[in-house]
Amino acid sequence: MASRKLAKTIEDMGFYEFRRLSEYQCQLYRSKLMFVDRFYPGSNTYSNCGWVEKISVIVRRGIQVR
Repeated sequence: MASRKLAKTIEDMGFYEFRRLSEYQCQLYRSKLMFVDRFYPGSNTYSNCGWVEKISVIVRRGIQVR
């Protein structure tokens, strides 16, 4: 786009619309929705109880030691 400010505004509105629709759907179906920052340990958090498991660096990189 010619204007960086305009491009940023359009990009932000896209994410806002996604968030708004997600919140609406969760209210409609009585689901739980959680928006977190990019450093949230989501891949090692259990969805049922919320326990955060400490994962070693080897497992985090996808290498399995047998």
